[in-house]
Amino acid sequence: MRDTTPATADSTDEELGDRMSTSQLLSRRALPPFETLRAFDAIARLGGVRKAAQYLRRDHGVVSRHLRTIEDWTGTKLIQRTAAGSVLTEEGVRYHRDIASALEIIARATVDLIKRGSK
Repeated sequence: MRDTTPATADSTDEELGDRMSTSQLLSRRALPPFETLRAFDAIARLGGVRKAAQYLRRDHGVVSRHLRTIEDWTGTKLIQRTAAGSVLTEEGVRYHRDIASALEIIARATVDLIKRGSK
């Protein structure tokens, strides 16, 4: 059974490694909930929680909770909130770059499947 204790900003790679084996880190169970990934992607692309909520047709509070969930899951602050709005942190930029390409692959595979799957 995997350790569900979220990482903290102070966690070292060694501490994370002690809690999770490589196979656990690479397993699907190591993935945050898909909706949190979609919400973070929309926040990053559109520049804020409100715009992401409109795009996703979700309540602002729901998208905000998704962001908090993924930040808790990763133990990393992904968005810096300022008086002028939200800005991705350096880690947020890096993480978005990585997940955006993965989400694009999923979207492309799904469109291809739909095209091939006509009954």
